[in-house]
Amino acid sequence: MRILIIHNKYQQAGGEDAVVQAEYDLLRTRHDVQRLIFDNDAVSGLAAQASMAKGLFDNPEASSKVLSAIQEFKPDIVHVHNVWYAAGPSILRTVHAAGVPLVQTLHNYRQVCLNGMLTLEGKTCTRCLSLTLALPGILNRCNKGSYLTSATVAGALAWHRKRGTFTLPNKIICLTEHQHQLMLASGIGFGPDQLVLKPNFAEDPYLALKAEQEPERQDFLLFAGRLTAEKGAHLLPLLADAGYRILVAGTGDLEQSLRQHAASNPNLVMLGWQTEAQVTELMLQARALLLLSTWHEGLPVVLVKAFGAGLPILTANNPNLSTLVTDGYNGICVDTNQPNEVLSGAARIMQSHLWKGMSDAARQTYLDLYTPAKNLMQLEQIYAEATQQA
Repeated sequence: MRILIIHNKYQQAGGEDAVVQAEYDLLRTRHDVQRLIFDNDAVSGLAAQASMAKGLFDNPEASSKVLSAIQEFKPDIVHVHNVWYAAGPSILRTVHAAGVPLVQTLHNYRQVCLNGMLTLEGKTCTRCLSLTLALPGILNRCNKGSYLTSATVAGALAWHRKRGTFTLPNKIICLTEHQHQLMLASGIGFGPDQLVLKPNFAEDPYLALKAEQEPERQDFLLFAGRLTAEKGAHLLPLLADAGYRILVAGTGDLEQSLRQHAASNPNLVMLGWQTEAQVTELMLQARALLLLSTWHEGLPVVLVKAFGAGLPILTANNPNLSTLVTDGYNGICVDTNQPNEVLSGAARIMQSHLWKGMSDAARQTYLDLYTPAKNLMQLEQIYAEATQQA
C-alpha cells in the first residue's frame, strides 16, 4: 500500500511529533510511505502571522503542496495528523477533492477548543464543545491569552464546521474512548462509523535489557515531560518537600522555578532534556511515573512507555486519564487539586506490598494494548475500511 502521511510539526517538539515519526517507521516495515511535513517555525513575524490567520480559513499554498504530493506519489491513502497552523484544515478538502481515501488522527481537542486542551485557568472546561462559534473561548482569551488570536481561531473553527471540513475524512482516529464520546457530543456531525479507536504505541522498553534481565528499581518517582502547569509540574515541589525523591526529565516554562526549589531540596533532581533512550533507562529504574496533568490529555506516549517498562502511574483522576489508568490495578488516580490526595496517592504507590502487583499489571496492559504489532494491524484495518468507504 502507498501511504502519504501529512503532519504539521510544532515549534516545541512534543508527543504528537514522536507519534507521527513512530507510525511512519512502523508502516515502512510493510508499506511504501512518504511524508509531507509542515512546520510552525515559519510562522513568525507580523506578516507571517497574518498570513497564517488567513490560512486557517483557506490555505492555497498548503493545498498546492498537498496536491503536488498526491499527483507525484499517487498514494492509495492519505493519513493526516495535526493541521494547525501552517497547513490549516483546508488541506482536508484538498485531499477529499483529489478523490484519495482520507484518514485523520485527532491527537487533541483543537476542533472543539481554542487551546486544544479543554482547560480554562487550569481546570477542565467544555463550554465551547458543542458551540459553532466558541464565544466563551474568545471572551476568556483561550488561545495565547489574546482576544484577536482567539477570535481568529474561533472564526476558523466555525467556518470549517459550517462547511463540513472536519467530517470529510473517511475514518477519524480517536485515541481514547473519552475522546470518542466528546467528539460525538460536539455536534460537528460525525457519522456513526466514521470515528474509530486506535491508541498510540511504543517500542517495548524491555528490549533495552539484556536477555532474562529484570529492571533494577530504585526509590524515586519519575516525571518525564514538559515542565508546565497543565502537565502538573507545579506539584513536584509538594512531593519533594514531603520526602519523595523526584527525578525530573524535561524542560519548559516552570524549569527555572523548579531549579530554584531543587537548590534547597536535594529530593528534587533536575535532569534537563533527556533522549528517548535515557528516558527508557529511567523508567526501568523508577518506582512510578508521575502524570499529574490538569487537562484531559489525549493518549500520552509517556504513559504507554511507562506501562511497557512495568511502571505504575500516579495520575490525575480526570475523565480521560482515569480510563487509561485503573486505580489500584496499574496505578493510582488522585484529584490533583487536593494536595493531601496527591501525597496519599504517592504513599500508596510506593508501598511494596501493592507495588509489585501494579507493576505486573502495568506491563500486562502494555502487552494487551500498546505493542507495535497490534498497532500495525489496527492501522491496516482502518486503512482498508477507509478505502472501502471512499
